Amino acid sequence: MHFVCYYSAAPDDPAHDAATPDELPAQLNWRPAKGQDLVFSHTPSVYWIQLKVTNPGDYRNLWYLTLNYPLIDEVTFWQSGNGPNRIIETGDQRLSIPAA
Repeated sequence: MHFVCYYSAAPDDPAHDAATPDELPAQLNWRPAKGQDLVFSHTPSVYWIQLKVTNPGDYRNLWYLTLNYPLIDEVTFWQSGNGPNRIIETGDQRLSIPAA
């Protein structure tokens, strides 16, 4: 099992326009990171990353994911698992909707 996999979707790829993981094409060629750092160049592509994290212990633990690349404008996390699904949005170019 690979714990970190990625997919690069160029502008002409159907995965480029997907707004959620549920909208991704069923058969994507996910590439395993194989323990290497993921380094992406500045392109018009959209990068999808899968992280498979399991807590084998009896206690809840905190996990931190560090994205050490200041040029990332926006990142959306979709968390799924045993609890309710969660969406976390971050980034300096994330569009915010003013409160009514």
